[in-house]
Formats: sequence, structure tokens, C-alpha cells
Amino acid sequence: ETHMNESATPGPVVVLAQSDDDLVAMIEVRAHADTDLPPPRIDNLRRNLVGNPRLAYLVARIDDAPVGCGFVDVSYDAATAHVVVVPAARRQGLGTALLAAVSERARASGLTQLQGEIRAIDDESLEFFRRRGFEQVGREEAVVLDLTGTDARVVDPPAGIRIVSRAEQPGV
Repeated sequence: ETHMNESATPGPVVVLAQSDDDLVAMIEVRAHADTDLPPPRIDNLRRNLVGNPRLAYLVARIDDAPVGCGFVDVSYDAATAHVVVVPAARRQGLGTALLAAVSERARASGLTQLQGEIRAIDDESLEFFRRRGFEQVGREEAVVLDLTGTDARVVDPPAGIRIVSRAEQPGV
């Protein structure tokens, strides 16, 4: 018989997302942590899991409240991973617990590297990962080209190239 010490403060709990409740928890976390991005849709999350058996979603909770999530995909030479914690719950060990969970899943598949993306303006996350030995290995910039002030010009394509619309050739 085991007894839990009820005076102990419960720490973060990280679970493998398996139910719709877990997927809804991930969506909640993303909506609170990535406010400038649309949250994922549950049907897309389900489809991703069914279509890729090497993908795992994780949910972190404190007192049953979802406060972090992540994923790890071990389909490639380096595991692709992502970890996010809602801002109000940061600095309580959740990011570390999620990172440990995705790392363990990667190691269990024989992989020794994690790869992920961090926005250049997210100094807090950049520092979190730098403190844990991660380094920047690439950089992508999102750019926008405003075409409203541009005149549409007719350009002749190179020899052997023909430009058509989807309406003209919908099966292509």
C-alpha cells in the first residue's frame, strides 16, 4: 500500500496526448501561448497522428490545468520537436519537463539531435534553449511583397515554358 504525501506540492505532469481531451488541451495552450498564430484544429491534429506513427504530441498540466504542450517527430535523421508553455506558467519547470519528454522519445528512437524553430523576436525562448546547449544552425525570414502598387506586366517566359492558369488546365 502506498500513501501520497498530501502536503507535497504537485509538480508538472507531462502525458502523451491520446484522447480528444488531450488534443483540446493542446489547442488551449497554443491559443494562450501563440496569440499571433491561429490555434491548430483538432481534425488536423488527429489526422497528423493517424498519418504519422512516429509523431507524438505531449501535454503538460499543473493541477489538471493544461499549461504546456509539445510534439516530437522521429521520422528523420534529427527529431523535429516543439515545446511551448503559456506565459503565465513559465519558470516552473514545465518547459524543462516537456523538453526532457521529447528528448527521451527521440533517444528511444536512436536519434541524438533535436531540431525546432524559434521566432527571432522570442528572446525568452531563445535564451531557454541556449542555456540548455542548443545552437542556431539556420535562419529563415518571413517576407511580404505588397503588390497593390505594382503594375501587372506581361512577361514572355523562356523558350519551351508555357504559363497557364488552373482554370485552363485544372488537372495539372
